[in-house]
Amino acid sequence: MSWDFRTVHGYDQITTYVEKVDTKDRIQDIGLFESPAHKLPQIVEFHNLHVIQAFLRVETQCGRGVGLVRLVPNPNDGDSWRAFTLFTTLEELKGYEESIHDRRPTGLDYVSNNAILNWKDHILAQRSMESGHGPAVLILGAGQGGLTMAARLKQLHVETLVIDPNRRVGDNWRKRYRQLVLHDSVWYDHMPYLPFPPSWPKFTPKDKLADWFEYYVGILELNVWTSTALDASEWDDDSRRWTVTLKQEIDGSPKFST
Repeated sequence: MSWDFRTVHGYDQITTYVEKVDTKDRIQDIGLFESPAHKLPQIVEFHNLHVIQAFLRVETQCGRGVGLVRLVPNPNDGDSWRAFTLFTTLEELKGYEESIHDRRPTGLDYVSNNAILNWKDHILAQRSMESGHGPAVLILGAGQGGLTMAARLKQLHVETLVIDPNRRVGDNWRKRYRQLVLHDSVWYDHMPYLPFPPSWPKFTPKDKLADWFEYYVGILELNVWTSTALDASEWDDDSRRWTVTLKQEIDGSPKFST
């Protein structure tokens, strides 16, 4: 409802916050999941309390999302329930849904007799920006954050280019000390659309993660230019556009493109 991460506590703070939320951002519809089983309402123990926990489907005028609610008995009467915690998050914007699940591409665009480019040709043209215009979004750095953002924007059909000064995607991890493993466990490190396989180690070695980043770029068809750095940038207030100059190291020689 706030377009931002926000936490409020207590009846007064929650009431004040909800009253200030713009009408179009308020929850318009809310409901329970019918499956799978772990999302159905059930009694669980939470911080030494027995609560009713349920996963929610939520919808606003702008988008759709999910939520989680935990209910505790009302200490004043014992016959009603109060929300102990309520979490909501927006997962998609109406009119800008991601091309996943039942909206995934057919893959048949390159097999007709009229198709000039096959799939491989299309990917190469996409990565070289042969469309004649620059990307709508330029991301600096092909680390986990940059690749996650690029993957999300791709599914929203926003033309995006990621640049990274390293020779290969993942080198920002390969170049660290030999014994390094991630300090966060695998359950906190998944990336969109392509979770780690169930055999993945709890704590990922740096070179394994680096290779995964490289595979991720290929499988999700992300546009990444390696050996490329931002050389200059300029913002134009009238056109509300950036003009950037990129410096690429190709065969040991610098190449500039704007």
